[in-house]
Amino acid sequence: MNVNTQEQTFLQGEHNSEITCIALCNNLVVTGQAANEISIEKKPYIVLWDISDMSRPRALKKVSCHQSIITHLHFDQGGDYLVSIGASGNMQGQSLVALWKVEELLRS
Repeated sequence: MNVNTQEQTFLQGEHNSEITCIALCNNLVVTGQAANEISIEKKPYIVLWDISDMSRPRALKKVSCHQSIITHLHFDQGGDYLVSIGASGNMQGQSLVALWKVEELLRS
């Protein structure tokens, strides 16, 4: 939200389920979602967004390794690494922690 103009920009079109978490680092935003049982892509995924031009944010990449819901996303202080935490499917109370190197995510 631009507080001066009262205008908002929306990151739309990439998720097929509710967004459950978000993290921001410089011109990169990552959003995580819950699993979508009725979609072909049942696993939840993380979307990396370029927001360098807020009038036209664009999705750069979708990645997935979690089974049912992504609960946390966090960048390290330098923005080199991203940590995601998500529930690991059928095992109640079990979580999966994934460490992603941002540069490699964007390159692959």
